[in-house]
Amino acid sequence: MVKILALRYAFSNQNRHRRSSIRIATGIIFCVFALNVVISFMVGLQDQRFKTIREYQSYDAIIDVNNDNIDQLFEKLVHNDFKVYKFSEVPAIVSTKSSVPIFATIRAFDSQNASNLPYESVSGQLFDKGVTISYKNAVSSYLHVNQEINLVILKRGNTVPVVSMSVDSTISGIYSTPVADFNSTYFFMDRAQLLKYAPNTETKLAVYGDVNNLKSIVGNLGNVNTWKDQNQSLFAAMKLEQALMYLTLSLMSIIVLVHLGSSSKNLLDLKRKEIAILRVMGLGKKDIMNVFIIQALIIVSVGVLIGSALSLVFLLNGANMINILNTLTNHSVAVFSIPLALNFSIMSVFAIAIPIIIITYIISYSGAKSLLKNDGMEILINE
Repeated sequence: MVKILALRYAFSNQNRHRRSSIRIATGIIFCVFALNVVISFMVGLQDQRFKTIREYQSYDAIIDVNNDNIDQLFEKLVHNDFKVYKFSEVPAIVSTKSSVPIFATIRAFDSQNASNLPYESVSGQLFDKGVTISYKNAVSSYLHVNQEINLVILKRGNTVPVVSMSVDSTISGIYSTPVADFNSTYFFMDRAQLLKYAPNTETKLAVYGDVNNLKSIVGNLGNVNTWKDQNQSLFAAMKLEQALMYLTLSLMSIIVLVHLGSSSKNLLDLKRKEIAILRVMGLGKKDIMNVFIIQALIIVSVGVLIGSALSLVFLLNGANMINILNTLTNHSVAVFSIPLALNFSIMSVFAIAIPIIIITYIISYSGAKSLLKNDGMEILINE
């Protein structure tokens, strides 16, 4: 009996307040959909940013190691299924007769195994005898492959901390990555060539792999700096941004829940006469309360389920939808050309759905309880 009445008061055609129920459910659908999509998009963007930084700039970890131990540690890490690359870095100034000097860091790898690195070659050969510059610097400074350049290397001195060394070189290649800051400040070179210019330069290890056990494997052979250690300021800023995002969405959710509470209360007020009739017919207060609580939960659950389903469909097919729009607009809209980063988490769905259902239960319970304090006949007379 209670369940039948609850269904009748939810979406049944026999319910004269059916439109109010549909409006409440529709509001919840759009609320759940928007919250799921925004959270997935923001988390996806952050994850994508961290992924590109780890892949191109800081790797999963960089190990500072003494040159006497580097070969031993290299073999040890390879044996433990890590991808490892030897590299050296020095600050440098690159200039030509017609361009403004570019202040950068030269990162030099061994050319024989550098082909497995993720850097995309735009033109020429990467890690060759010359210098590989970024596509961004090539465009901004009008540089091209095989162009002669002057390279001022700031190397470690024997008696002073830094000594400058000027050498003539050529641009051997142009590379590109999705990390704009990296493109602006890093050039590449073959490590053997760099060590000829600056033999005292330290060699480091770039490591791809699970860093959780890396420090125990490395031991005293070197100092491990994970990608989080290298990007502490950025990581902290991203975490703050994420916290502010959740705070903003929480405030939005509170506004929606207040509206939901007001709508539910109004819906209960509209049913005062029906509540009175049920009481006069002999239905107990507990059963009447259960009718309207179940009714509210049905309306909200339908909204939550449909909203979650729509958000799931969008998040699973959003990238394809954007590609279709990009094609239909003939690639003329810049927004549609940006890769859509989405990170769908079932936990975020529950984090949104459960508070909505709990608050609905509390509002329905308190509203029905306050209405049942009045006498049924008195309500009918006043109505």
